[in-house]
Amino acid sequence: MIAHSKNPQVAQRRGFGLPEIAVTALILALTIVIVGEGVVWLANSRRSADRKQRAIQEAANLMERISARPWNELTPEFGQSITLDPATSALLSQGKVEVIIAQTTSAPLAKKISVAVQSRDAMGNPQRPVRLVTWVYHREGDKP
Repeated sequence: MIAHSKNPQVAQRRGFGLPEIAVTALILALTIVIVGEGVVWLANSRRSADRKQRAIQEAANLMERISARPWNELTPEFGQSITLDPATSALLSQGKVEVIIAQTTSAPLAKKISVAVQSRDAMGNPQRPVRLVTWVYHREGDKP
């Protein structure tokens, strides 16, 4: 036997009504939008970190190659001839490298080598450059 309620309000409350479903859909839509924005922000952050890491790696590789050269080859002209690796240039948006080689005039003879790698973000704004500086001292047997 099925029991019927004598209270008419209880008999009418079966399932969800349109207002409850609308509120649930709104909350779900907001959650999807917030999560989507978070994923986009995370992807942009990851790409930026990858570009920065690549710029650091390229600057370190260039510095190592330059400082290993013989003393007499370390000239300002040689520094100006250095370019970015093609793979790095493709990854870094409008990437460029600046190498400055300057010789001291006092003893001991030394050359200051500065390497700066700069790029732009996805919006075209310049990023802070990666800069490395080292000193190379004249070795015995090298021509001054």
